[in-house]
Amino acid sequence: MKKKITAETLCELKFASEPRFSPDGTKLAFVVASANEERKGYKRDLWIADDGGARPLTTGGDAGSICWTPEGKILFPARRSAEDKKKADKKERFTSFYEIDPCGGEAAHAFTLPYSAGGITHIDGSLYLLTAKTDLNYPADDAPDREKTLERLANPPYRPIDEAPFWSNGVGFTYGTRSTLYIYDRAAGGSTRVTGEKFDARSAFAQDGKLYYVGSEFDKVRPGMKAGLYAYDIASGRTDTILEPSDELRVMWARPRACGDLILAASKGEKFGLSESAMLYTLDPKSKKLTQLGAEEIHPCMNHVGSDARLGGGLSMKLIGDDLYYIDLRGYKNTLVHVDKNGGMHEDIAPMCGIDAFDICGDKLAYVEVFPDRTPEIVLNGKQVTDFGAALADYEVSLPEYIGFTNSNGDKIDGWMLRPAGYDASKSYPALLEIHGGPRTAFGEAFFHEMQMFASDGYFVLFCNPRGSDGRGDAFADIWHKYGTIDYDDLMAFVDHALKVVPQIDKDKLGVLGGSYGGYMTNWIIGHTDRFKAACSQRSIASWVSFEFTSDIGHTFTRSQHRSSTHEDFDYLWDISPLKYANNAKTPTLFIHSDQDFRCWMVEGIQMFTALKFHNVDARLCLFEGENHELSRSGVPENRISRLLEMQEWFAKYITGEEKK
Repeated sequence: MKKKITAETLCELKFASEPRFSPDGTKLAFVVASANEERKGYKRDLWIADDGGARPLTTGGDAGSICWTPEGKILFPARRSAEDKKKADKKERFTSFYEIDPCGGEAAHAFTLPYSAGGITHIDGSLYLLTAKTDLNYPADDAPDREKTLERLANPPYRPIDEAPFWSNGVGFTYGTRSTLYIYDRAAGGSTRVTGEKFDARSAFAQDGKLYYVGSEFDKVRPGMKAGLYAYDIASGRTDTILEPSDELRVMWARPRACGDLILAASKGEKFGLSESAMLYTLDPKSKKLTQLGAEEIHPCMNHVGSDARLGGGLSMKLIGDDLYYIDLRGYKNTLVHVDKNGGMHEDIAPMCGIDAFDICGDKLAYVEVFPDRTPEIVLNGKQVTDFGAALADYEVSLPEYIGFTNSNGDKIDGWMLRPAGYDASKSYPALLEIHGGPRTAFGEAFFHEMQMFASDGYFVLFCNPRGSDGRGDAFADIWHKYGTIDYDDLMAFVDHALKVVPQIDKDKLGVLGGSYGGYMTNWIIGHTDRFKAACSQRSIASWVSFEFTSDIGHTFTRSQHRSSTHEDFDYLWDISPLKYANNAKTPTLFIHSDQDFRCWMVEGIQMFTALKFHNVDARLCLFEGENHELSRSGVPENRISRLLEMQEWFAKYITGEEKK
């Protein structure tokens, strides 16, 4: 008899990410992450794969990124020496890199840089591109009272803030900080700063002696999504402006093609505003002529398909000569798309459930494949070379079953269910409706640990992609001035449809839960219906008025979603705020937030919790210390487990009447 999946099963899982080919294509490196023994964090190590299979390269648990050198070795940042640890304790800003030979041996210290580098990419010869976090408040090496300033920055008695927004989810307080580009010459042992002290870089790519980067300079107020495109000549140090920052064209990234022009992803926002998808354009760097390439909107980024069973990233886009390869969400799976020189689009790779990251070298292809019954695996040249899903071999995994339907508007709504463990068609079972975040994300058929745990607990798990979700184009995703209407209608219609096609669901034992946008919808649902016996709202939005001025993205997200602001249309934003309807709620609700979630700050959960308590509705608030918006996906394992146990106990108490021990 197979075991049930529990909250603690999380600690048995391994997560593969970031496949990167060596320069000659003979080896593939990737990162494998798993919970550490203390459940206080994650260990990340490098693995190597070739035609003979895959094997671990490091075992220290501190190698979480990959940069191949031209000599075929791997650079990765780590803090291993006593000196590094001492400097880190003093809050000094630096990055130490280590180098390891993929054929084996110990990693050796390569070099240390006097700034906090977040990413490193080889350019050419001995040159490397680095993206670093710099701080205008950080003292120079020769500054008077430098030690006192460092101590004050590390343990501030108060925070004199003069920038907005002043914090960022997963980063912390960011006033005075910028994303800065450097070029490091390993042979000469020195760095050259490319961008100015107030410039914030968003993406960069170096080729043929030039560095092309996107970003904007700002002072005191971040400019939202507006950014310019620049070219830096590495030899001369000269910077040319290719495109000025503009509200008329939002540039995401740019790459030089072999034919001499630039290919870039940008949005004009002519129909769907700030939430409009990017289109591909070519740009003549001399004449500045912009030409649309192809007619399809694109979404060149990662992890659109919701899952809590991935850790790490990797390439989601790569230009090879004149051809662009990128991962796009098509329906409900991430697909590798190939765009040729003339803009023709071809779906090259679309495994059953999709892919998370990829790399290409010559005729070799590697990617991270997503599965419904296991964590992601590495596939090299069509062959799966890892078997991390074997950790689930002894567990009962419920496979997603498609139960989509057509809504009253004639739209196809993709939806699924997981059957409860030990399913018996002669019995009835409770059910939970899970709502994804975003709203511009999507559920699919990827393994989802949280859902599997609930299925093991004896619930049907229902999930779908209502209007507002990604993968079906801008028109389907656009819910401007429709929040809480068509999306709510689709979710309720999906539940009705599930009850109709699956008579084993007990309609009197339904629960609802979701995070971020899913938390917003959970808050909205409990104020508009009492059909659910219990709810769990996580990292939610209660009031668009408070959200706009407390969230790290409130000033842009509010406008992109509603094309308005509090001071332009207060009444509308209050009308679509769940807090307005909290007095109607009767559903016992568990609220889960984190004190460092600066995306949906804890004030949102506190407001809804307090409103329910004052209206005599059973409610519980769990505030996780030191966690942020990513608690359910990459939070400390111990806290992720505690969160799942809280949810288990809440639904058991109010839906099945069986208190968990």
